[in-house]
Amino acid sequence: MKRRCQRRTGSIRLAITRGTVLFTLLLSVTFSVACFFLFQNYARASVLRAAEFNLQLVTNLVRHDMVELNSIARLCSLDQDVTGYLKAAAPAKRTALDAYNAIRARVNSCRAYSYLERLVATDGAGRIAQAGSSHISDVPLTGYNLHQLPYIDSAEERVWTDVIEDPFISSEQYKDCLLVVHPIYAAQTRAPVGTVYLTASARLITDRLQTYDISDGSLLYFSTPQGTWRIED
Repeated sequence: MKRRCQRRTGSIRLAITRGTVLFTLLLSVTFSVACFFLFQNYARASVLRAAEFNLQLVTNLVRHDMVELNSIARLCSLDQDVTGYLKAAAPAKRTALDAYNAIRARVNSCRAYSYLERLVATDGAGRIAQAGSSHISDVPLTGYNLHQLPYIDSAEERVWTDVIEDPFISSEQYKDCLLVVHPIYAAQTRAPVGTVYLTASARLITDRLQTYDISDGSLLYFSTPQGTWRIED
């Protein structure tokens, strides 16, 4: 009887030990799997938050430059020297020089100057005051080719709603431009006297996004209150 009790007691201990080991292993595997998925989700959420923060930072920088460029175009449309040159019956050389200097001063004071391609004030005929980057010097702008510029004859305001190709810029890298158009009105009569036409290189957006790789099947958009653009490689 004593031997039988010892054997039975040993069997129970062995069963308990095996059960404990199996339970511990099961608990360890379950805990490891749970930790793995939690860590994976946390890492993914951290990457998404970091990407969102960086893209938001880029967006704010681009938006700031776009607001500044639009303000420059608007200020030129209200400038007395520019308006006086465009509406004068027979403007003197000094009047034309003052209009050019006013536009040039706006361009030089612009923080986003490196992206500003063309800033033109014109009456739509032969009077043109222009400043901008070195790329616009490829083909001189005159009264004969002026109307080849997209939307130059637009009678309505256009603010960052269009992406155009500048027909007078030979370099493919700088051809794509964002557009701003502001009509110019006489101060007293409010009669239209001309147009301010500003183009900024699309690199204003794409340069700041060069470090972001767009994987296959992914899409990247840049959105403002005026419009939405799809960013492509």
